[in-house]
Amino acid sequence: MAGNMWTKTEDKIVKKLYPTTSATEIAEKMGRSILAVYQRARILGLKKSAEYLSTEASGRYQRGQKPSHTVFKKGRTPWNQGMKGLQIGGKETQFKKGHLPHNTKENFVISIRKDRRGVPYKFIRVALAQWMPLQRYNWEQVHGKIPPKMKLIFKDRDTLNCAVDNLELVSCGQLMKRNSVHNYPVEVACTIQLRGALNRQIRKHIKKFKDEE
Repeated sequence: MAGNMWTKTEDKIVKKLYPTTSATEIAEKMGRSILAVYQRARILGLKKSAEYLSTEASGRYQRGQKPSHTVFKKGRTPWNQGMKGLQIGGKETQFKKGHLPHNTKENFVISIRKDRRGVPYKFIRVALAQWMPLQRYNWEQVHGKIPPKMKLIFKDRDTLNCAVDNLELVSCGQLMKRNSVHNYPVEVACTIQLRGALNRQIRKHIKKFKDEE
């Protein structure tokens, strides 16, 4: 995996372990080379803790060895000086400018997300890092922008059915009444809706009668 790019999860692991754990142990756990671990730690600005360095140096001296080569002494030239963009396994471990992670989604990909109530909704990617509700996208493709203070609702109340013919534009007041009606038992809700439809027809005929006068 030495030539592979580092993921955010791997970076978190390195940040957590590197200050107090040897690069050898980290490399074995992550399936990467020791050199790759050192290089990534340098890129992330990580350093060994004072306690680790003290323990490591003490242990090596007791075994008649020199202190860890990873500790740079004053005036000593670092092993990686002048090696900006060090390549491991033929590929650079750093992201190039403009490079996108391998899991970046394409435009017009559909994703399902849940709101705070746990209700699922579909979202569509329209540009890099720009997502919008699919029902709104579909509606605007046919009818244009949604006017201020107007709400888009699902006729069948299925939030995953984003077909244009299942969508309806209502005012905030209408939406409030609609939600209130559905809090009643089915029989009562139907009666209220029928009364509303009847009242609308009465007002329509009254207006027509006045216009004719």
